[in-house]
Amino acid sequence: QLIVANRLFAAESLPVRECMAALFSEELERLDFMRDAVAATDHINQWVANQTRGHIPQLIPSGRLSPTAKLVLTNAAYFKGLWKSRFQPNKSKKETFLISSTEKGLVTMMRQKGTFNHLVSETLGAHVLQLPYKGNTVSMFVFLPPYAAPRGISNILKRLTPENLREILSEEVMIPREVEVGIPKFSVEQSLELVPILADLGVGDLFNSSADMSALTGSSGIQLDDAIHKAKIQVDEDGTTAAAATAFFTFRSSRPLDAAMFICNHPFVYLLYDAQSQTILFTGVYNSPPPPTV
Repeated sequence: QLIVANRLFAAESLPVRECMAALFSEELERLDFMRDAVAATDHINQWVANQTRGHIPQLIPSGRLSPTAKLVLTNAAYFKGLWKSRFQPNKSKKETFLISSTEKGLVTMMRQKGTFNHLVSETLGAHVLQLPYKGNTVSMFVFLPPYAAPRGISNILKRLTPENLREILSEEVMIPREVEVGIPKFSVEQSLELVPILADLGVGDLFNSSADMSALTGSSGIQLDDAIHKAKIQVDEDGTTAAAATAFFTFRSSRPLDAAMFICNHPFVYLLYDAQSQTILFTGVYNSPPPPTV
C-alpha cells in the first residue's frame, strides 16, 4: 500500500490566481491562521496523521506557525509493504551489531535463505541486495560495505551518484542467486530542518526576499520562511511500514565479504524504491541499535 498526498494550506487573506486555484482545486485548502494559528496547526497535523495512518501525529511543533502565516505546503507519504519472502519470527535472534571497531550493540536479527537479486559493486565498495515486497513493484535495496573497510558508509554515500544508482535500480546488473540474509529488525524516526539543506542544493532563494511565487499568487512579496521534514520507518519480519511528511511555511574497496552471505551486523545504507514510478520513496543509514532501556 503506497499513499502520496500533497496539500496547500493557504491563509484566507492570500490571493491565489484563478487558474492556479482551478489547477490545485483538490489540494488547496483555506485556513484562518490570523484568527487561530493553534487550531490551524492542529488541523494540518491531523491531515498528516490521517495520510500516514497515525505514524506521524505531529509534523509541525506547537508554536511553530504564527498568525502571520500565509501558506503551508505539505507533502505526506505512507508505505506499508509485506515481504515477498517473509522472515520467519522463530528464526529471529538477538545478535551482536558492530557499531564501530570499539563499540557493539544488540539487535534482533531476522534471517532467511532464499534467491535474491545480488550485486558485488566495486564502484560503491559494497554488496547490494534487493528485497522485494509483494507485488514486485516496490523493493528495499540494502548497501552493505565490508566491515573492515575504512569509512565504508561515507564512501558509499559519496559514490552513490545518480548514474551509479540508476544502474543498480534498473536491476540489469543484479544477479539472482541464493543468499543467506540477516537484517536487523528496526524502527527509526527522524526530523530534519530543511532550510540549510535546500540552500546547499541551490534553492535557497525560496527563503529570501528574491523569492518569486507570483505564478501562484499573482503578486510578489511572498517567500518561504521555514521547512521541516519528518520520517519514520519500521522493518520487521512481515515487511516494512514507512511514513514521511514535509512542510514548507511562508510568513510573510576493500575485499568484499563472502558473496553467499549478506549479514547486516554493521552499519548499512537502505532505500525503498518504486520501480513503477521510478521513485525513491525512503532512504536512510542504519548506524546502531537504540541504547537499551533501563
